[in-house]
Amino acid sequence: MIKLKNEYMELQEKELMLVGGKAGIGKTRFIVNEVNNSQRDNNVLFISIEASKDKLMYDYKLQVSNNLTVIDKKVTVEELKELLTKKTYSYVYIDHLGLLSDDTKTVLSNLTNLINEFNIRIFMTDFIKINEKDDKYTNDLYTDATSIYILKEETINKVK
Repeated sequence: MIKLKNEYMELQEKELMLVGGKAGIGKTRFIVNEVNNSQRDNNVLFISIEASKDKLMYDYKLQVSNNLTVIDKKVTVEELKELLTKKTYSYVYIDHLGLLSDDTKTVLSNLTNLINEFNIRIFMTDFIKINEKDDKYTNDLYTDATSIYILKEETINKVK
């Protein structure tokens, strides 16, 4: 759970949360910290398309436990659904969405269906461009996301 200015950033039931930002800003490090915190008391599925499991463990300090399943390759929504039918997870983390599929809108719609079917929370990262002058986010690709945060140097701001 991350403390923002006037609220906490915490995945709620059946939520699809996206944390975005430019390349190299720290999205992978951020999501690994969230995975480490969530797996203490929950079964967590972590799909990392950005980095291998070894790199996550050694460079990003991913803590591996019996509560954590790491997939370090691209998966389809159908493969994700199959994983969810084999084991009960509370949280699914995806780093990062843009590498999962070229069709972001369809994938997000399908992920929303999985959230409702399996009563899970999904947390994703992706590259998101914003207007640097006023921190405005104007892209309609992520309309199915429940909440969107932009990670910047030393800060994270809610934009949806």
